[in-house]
Amino acid sequence: MPLPGVAARWGSAPVFVCVATAANFWMQHAIGGRAPFLPFFPAVIATGLLAGIGPGIVALLLSALAVDLFWMEPIGRLSLTRPGDLAAVAMFVLSAVTALAISLLARRLLIEARQTRESLKDALKLIRQDERRWRAMLNAQPECVKVVAPDGSLLDMNPAGLTMIEAESMEDVRGRSIFSLIEPTQLDAFRELQQAALSGQPLQEPREFEIVGLKGTRRLMESHSVPLYDEAGSVGAVLSVTRDISERRRAETALREAAQRKDEFLATLAHELRNPMAPIRYAAASLRAGMPEQALQHAREVIERQGKQMARLLDDLLDMSRVTRNVIELKRAIIDLRDLVSETTETAKPLLTNLQHRLVLSIPADPLWVYGDAARLRQVIGNLLDNAAKYTPPAGRIEICLEVVDVQVVMRVKDTGVGLSPEMIPRVFELFAQLHKSLRVAQGGLGIGLTVVKRLVELHGGTIEANSDGLHRGAEFTVRLPLVAVQARSGAESFGQDKSVPLLKS
Repeated sequence: MPLPGVAARWGSAPVFVCVATAANFWMQHAIGGRAPFLPFFPAVIATGLLAGIGPGIVALLLSALAVDLFWMEPIGRLSLTRPGDLAAVAMFVLSAVTALAISLLARRLLIEARQTRESLKDALKLIRQDERRWRAMLNAQPECVKVVAPDGSLLDMNPAGLTMIEAESMEDVRGRSIFSLIEPTQLDAFRELQQAALSGQPLQEPREFEIVGLKGTRRLMESHSVPLYDEAGSVGAVLSVTRDISERRRAETALREAAQRKDEFLATLAHELRNPMAPIRYAAASLRAGMPEQALQHAREVIERQGKQMARLLDDLLDMSRVTRNVIELKRAIIDLRDLVSETTETAKPLLTNLQHRLVLSIPADPLWVYGDAARLRQVIGNLLDNAAKYTPPAGRIEICLEVVDVQVVMRVKDTGVGLSPEMIPRVFELFAQLHKSLRVAQGGLGIGLTVVKRLVELHGGTIEANSDGLHRGAEFTVRLPLVAVQARSGAESFGQDKSVPLLKS
């Protein structure tokens, strides 16, 4: 270890020479003769090694002087006048110079080794810092980042990737073939991606394929791969960045379906508005002076009937607008739901009679108090009844059942109509949904009634669900509304929109 500081380096020469001198005295007494050379070689070597060339030369000169003094015989008289002594001192100086040169070389090597060690420590520190930084960046990536060996075995993968393939840790999949996670029918696309990266010419466009997780979950993935080169410049592995595009594909599909439903809705709306317009125009054209009273009466009936049809369509459009903008206002009061069902079914009798449907009502004797908007709840019941009648072939059966379950009023509207397939049920309340396109447009309606019904029920604090055993096996819609605590009917009207109403709780 080189000595630090100028004073320490230059002071080392006399110190080491003094130590050598003391050792020389001891050795002379110990062996009973002169030994002027041996203790001074370590002094010169140690000074050169620890202090450098300047202090080493000083140590060499001091050692030569000490050797000459110890070589005097008798002490006090110069001994270099004798050729033998002069040769011995010259040999010592030459040997000391050689030792000094060797020590200086060793010093240089030690300093370089120390510098190299420090450089390696700094480089290793930077490497570890870079590794921690890149590992943190890798772990923070929401996409799957993986390293795959040329044979397809997994070498490394970040936490996002482990989550995608449903693995707890890297140990669960290390060494596992990546091809075992790919949907077999899409292996060709993935192999093309891997082979392009292994060849050193990765594909510019990503490839899509489906993976099957360890627990069986399927995900649609989009992947891009690049080669990883080793020290020899060969491709040693493949680095892939893969993102889950399942949700994006579902969203794109939903947007396309929504756009398609909107287009179909506009076409349906145009047709529905055109249907009553033709009779109205024909009836209006027949209203001429001098027409028989019977013809005038018929024309007025046509205009009135078709005008009501158009008003209903326009009301549906207004309700759709209020639903999408969330601006429906409710005028609440305490209502017996039995009365609303009776009033609505009475209004729907002409439609049911025209279609030869049989309506079965199952209504309990006790009042079913709910806190809501009577007009909007009639709309809910009417739309469900109209929907059942519309999608049930003539001479069908429609049943409305009211009951109390726990602390809720449950209304079930069941029919023997065309029913719903399992894939239709989740979409039945979507806006513009017309699930039975095989029906005539006049029967299909605008496809917004059930959407309005669902929103109105939710505004009343209730829920609605659809069930069916399949196509041509009928459908059942179940509405649940909170049941109001039992009150005397005389006090029911005292509850206004701004008053709190006690609801039964389970």
